[in-house]
Amino acid sequence: IQVEELRIVNCSQCHLYLLHQLGHVTIRSCKNCTIVLGSVTGVLLLQNCFRVVIRSACTSIQIVNCDDSTFFLLTNTRPVMLGSNHQITFAPYNTYYASLERHLSASGIDVSLNKWNEPLLYTQVLKQVEKLSVGDDNNKPYKFLKPYHFVPFIIPFNLVGNTEKNPVQLPQDLSLIHI
Repeated sequence: IQVEELRIVNCSQCHLYLLHQLGHVTIRSCKNCTIVLGSVTGVLLLQNCFRVVIRSACTSIQIVNCDDSTFFLLTNTRPVMLGSNHQITFAPYNTYYASLERHLSASGIDVSLNKWNEPLLYTQVLKQVEKLSVGDDNNKPYKFLKPYHFVPFIIPFNLVGNTEKNPVQLPQDLSLIHI
């Protein structure tokens, strides 16, 4: 069974674990939350969120007007950033749960194609921003998690399934970390 549409709105100071095959997911106006999602076959949309930590395997993700948030992703398309985003951190997917591989397979999400580190920036008039030069790093609304800050995230309960480790291949600089 797949949840076709899920909306998470106005949550604060919470930890949510939605370890299921999901269709479209909207997370709006949440603050100080950690949200772990199962596989998202449609669009994962975040709007007006502050200090959220998202862990998700998804087909695509859009981030709109978010601040001081971290995204641990397996995404088959480039993350799209719209509007005014600040202090966004991207990292590769860092968790697993027992039925993850079954959910990924049913969702058609390719674990070998992860574009977590290729965000697209759009201005408010939806024109692609020109590629920033090397010296413009301080002007970017995003950064990548430093390898020494990358740690596995353990789901705090047992579930039934065959997945025993993170099926997502980590980048070379993180390959010594086993999750």
